[in-house]
Amino acid sequence: MGAWDVAKPYIAIGIPHPGVFPSEFVDHSYTAFKVTSPHFSKDIFLSRGSPVDRMRHNIAVGALQKPDITHILWWDSDMVAEQHGNPMVARDPNEVIKELLDADVPIISGVYRAKKKEGFCYCMFLKQGDGDEIKLSPVTGWTSRIITVDVVGMGCCLVKREVFEKVPQPWFWWDRFSEDFNFCLKAAKYGFPTQVLTTAVFSHIEGNFKILSNGRIVTCEV
Repeated sequence: MGAWDVAKPYIAIGIPHPGVFPSEFVDHSYTAFKVTSPHFSKDIFLSRGSPVDRMRHNIAVGALQKPDITHILWWDSDMVAEQHGNPMVARDPNEVIKELLDADVPIISGVYRAKKKEGFCYCMFLKQGDGDEIKLSPVTGWTSRIITVDVVGMGCCLVKREVFEKVPQPWFWWDRFSEDFNFCLKAAKYGFPTQVLTTAVFSHIEGNFKILSNGRIVTCEV
């Protein structure tokens, strides 16, 4: 970075992936990541083929080796940003990143749906109980632009560097919960709640189909 960039956030865009990117992700997400932004600097960190908890770990360790990195942005290879209120139209990811940065909180996610036992619900949950008694209930609605939840899927989630520096490893692991849920639960114990920016909405690609943020399932563009 040049001297004029010192004050700008420097984001590691972490993309765990199976080895092949969906064409919509390439067209509407990955290509835009390579476009320079006046608001932040960025590098892309890829990891492929391993279990997703190991991929996230490898990305985080690699990103943190760069001392100028201020945030890690998890953006999975099946995520495409939507225009708010018009889910069939893709949104520039750099606009979404700026919006997430402007929230200025330790952990903030966008909104997307995923196939769970509850159906195609929002991939954000509130917990009841603790320890082995924890049960998760999906969030079904909200009235604020930024809400606090207990766990999110990390399909699109911005995390400040200080979270990784203050929360000891392991950061990601699977047990009865997924690696991203466990990250959120552990981070909360160290004083870092998980929040959601409800105006940052996404389509979630599942094979030849995608789940829009409004719950509709449509065929992918290609």
